[in-house]
Amino acid sequence: MPIVEFELIDDTLRRHEGVERFVYEDTLGNATIGVGRNIEPGGKGLSDDEISYLLLNDVQEVIADLRSLLPDFDTLSSRRQLALISMRFQLGPVKFRKFEYTLDKIRARAFDLAAGGMRASLAYKQTKSRWEELAEWIHNG
Repeated sequence: MPIVEFELIDDTLRRHEGVERFVYEDTLGNATIGVGRNIEPGGKGLSDDEISYLLLNDVQEVIADLRSLLPDFDTLSSRRQLALISMRFQLGPVKFRKFEYTLDKIRARAFDLAAGGMRASLAYKQTKSRWEELAEWIHNG
């Protein structure tokens, strides 16, 4: 039995199912994404590999953004880099850029003041244990 080329399968399914980058309800009311991927409980959801793939793409985007904001990002300790990655990941690009004081202090290598700026934020109040850990990482490297 011949196997259909993937390109033909891909083209046909995209045409028949449609392609959606955001969650939508299919004709049965199921939360769906991509090319007919049912992500409801009891549906297919995402595999561990797919979750890791999505996360890797997101982290690469976050790191590229951090490098554009902090030209010396690669010279920071791994703990400081990890703290910034976690902050940027949680906040997204727009809210992260509002941390002007903290970012300025990191650029100046005034890590104690940068950590203080983090502790004064609404994000710190909302997720205190997480942000206390991040502030410690920024402060102590």
